[in-house]
Amino acid sequence: MSNVKFHSGEDIPLELHKVRIVQKLNLVPIERRLNAIEEAGFNTFRLSTKDVFLDMLTDSGTNAMHTPVHKVLKNTRKR
Repeated sequence: MSNVKFHSGEDIPLELHKVRIVQKLNLVPIERRLNAIEEAGFNTFRLSTKDVFLDMLTDSGTNAMHTPVHKVLKNTRKR
């Protein structure tokens, strides 16, 4: 793990790797999507992943941070 200097001069740990996920997407027909949302009582948290094409509601890890980085950023916000 390397460190990067934060604007305040603190070192922030930085992992030197990328994670990529390739997944086949299936566009569910509109009729099924409408039926699924009705079955879920219009509660998007109750939808099955197979009925969702693009998830813009939940954080799927695209902004995930390594624990040491999160701790450093959390500490800088307290100042």
